[in-house]
Amino acid sequence: MLRNRTPNLILIMMALICLVYPPVSQGQDYTFVHSLPKEEVLRFDYPYGIAIDKSGNVYVAVMGHRIQKLDPYGNPLTKWGTKGSGDGQFGAPFDVAIDNFGNVYASDTWNDRIQKFDSNGSFLAKYGQLRKYTPRTIALDASGNVYVTDVGYGLQPSEISNHCIQKFDSSGNYLTTWGTEGSGDGQFKYPTDVAIDSSGNIYVADRDNSRIQKFDSNSNFLAKWGTEGSGDGQFKYLSDIAIDGSGNVYATDRHNNRIQKFDSNGNFLTKWGTVGSDDGQFLYPESISVDGLGNVYVADTLNRRIQKFDSNGNFLTKWGAPGSGNGQFWYPKGVAVDSSGNVYVTDAGNHRVQKFDSNGKYLAKWGTYGYREMELNNPSGIVVSKSGDVYVADTGNRYVKVYRPANAKPAKKGKAADKR
Repeated sequence: MLRNRTPNLILIMMALICLVYPPVSQGQDYTFVHSLPKEEVLRFDYPYGIAIDKSGNVYVAVMGHRIQKLDPYGNPLTKWGTKGSGDGQFGAPFDVAIDNFGNVYASDTWNDRIQKFDSNGSFLAKYGQLRKYTPRTIALDASGNVYVTDVGYGLQPSEISNHCIQKFDSSGNYLTTWGTEGSGDGQFKYPTDVAIDSSGNIYVADRDNSRIQKFDSNSNFLAKWGTEGSGDGQFKYLSDIAIDGSGNVYATDRHNNRIQKFDSNGNFLTKWGTVGSDDGQFLYPESISVDGLGNVYVADTLNRRIQKFDSNGNFLTKWGAPGSGNGQFWYPKGVAVDSSGNVYVTDAGNHRVQKFDSNGKYLAKWGTYGYREMELNNPSGIVVSKSGDVYVADTGNRYVKVYRPANAKPAKKGKAADKR
């Protein structure tokens, strides 16, 4: 192996590589910091979920049957998990979340359960397996209680059997389940998303019933709204929900190509969008995000653009067009906003990240197809820390890569990071 040869030979080889593959120069304002993890032996086997704790440590759910923990600089701290169904083993860890006490929750999807660990990977509890159980979405409330959407996947739609929400305390003790297949109050048909507001109320996107249901923290039914259709408060393929700081609920009504906004009781407030490519029109909007000022960003995926609206749906700006030039997209997939309001977009089809100001002015880009430092392969998830470091899930290359503004000072060790 190369590492066993002399240092002179290593230097010669590195020089030859630089001659054959010169550094990519695209006027980038960002520099590569490191990959997570740094050691090749710890290369990720398809990273999916990413979470960052209050100290800036990074936890990655790896489909290769493990959780990996790294410090903010990409240095490996610990890892845990092997293939199996015992405590601390995984079938397929799909997502990861961290509570206020630093405990780590992993959705062990193929083992039909959630597992809980301390910050060093010591097994604490497991929950699930009360019946056929397929956790897909995890949400934590302010008290550390865990809510899980459970659809009981089978190979065919007719085999989806559970249609429920399960709730556990922070120690993994089962608290309650609510929901059966149906259309009555508290019943579900394919619950796809769950969100919790600042008061602890729970909102569920009940996709195939074309409605949103609201419950209190004890799972008592409070309200519902929505039917199938294209009128106010109706849905066709409810794909995503978001809640702003005032408790208003935004929903991406994908097949109606629009966004709908409701108050916390489900009263219809406004809507915007029709099928098309003009301002305020959409072609299959899939995801939505609300910033701290209440502005709404929508990934208008098949129009290859981002649209920005105020909280009432008034069109503010848009950016993007099909292509590979600056400010163009070929499948905008992930969106993150930093503390200054800058917007980062993973442009998966072009294997790159683009950065814009809050009005869509192009600022920077990095990435081309490949496996080296400034190259990416189908990037998906993206997170921006408080210090401005950008974490990119370079899924096709099985890495999480970290980038930093070229003129920025290194982040102080232990500084917390935001997940947006």
